[in-house]
Amino acid sequence: NIESWLPFDNYVDCSNTVDGKPIYYWINKTAKTVPSDAGIVILVNSTDITVKDLVLPLSTYSIILFNTNQSMIENNRLAPQNPEQLDYYHTPGVPMQVLLLNSSNNQLKANYATLWLNFSPTNTLTDNTGVFRLNGSDDNLIANNTITKIGFVANDWSGIVLTHSANNTIICNEISGNSAG
Repeated sequence: NIESWLPFDNYVDCSNTVDGKPIYYWINKTAKTVPSDAGIVILVNSTDITVKDLVLPLSTYSIILFNTNQSMIENNRLAPQNPEQLDYYHTPGVPMQVLLLNSSNNQLKANYATLWLNFSPTNTLTDNTGVFRLNGSDDNLIANNTITKIGFVANDWSGIVLTHSANNTIICNEISGNSAG
């Protein structure tokens, strides 16, 4: 139920940081590119946003799109900033994710993360590495990805999970090292 994720209408200044990197919490933006120093990216009611080439600190959700359409999420890596963080992030319940909520016509390309689409139709997911979860998300294209457990993602062996999702095209993916496949 999408209402359980509301409200997203907040003001979060970029003076707030994660591991010294700013939080970009954008509402009602159009045709912009997220700066390369981002620590977390949250896009609300936005269109034509580019999130590209970021190395983000570990957090449960590092990139969130809510009611955000026609945007590009490309070549982002959600990774620990230093090796001592690895042990903490092997504990259960701390997966790193790119999360789309009620967002459509986006391109997710060449990211290294768990990709979760919730009520998000007609997106294109290509050349990504990680696990995929779709819930209530129809008519997506999932092509040329490596669908596998990411080494530092805790206990996430799901591969690709489709829940209440229809008419998705899944083609030319390498799916291995998962419990569900």
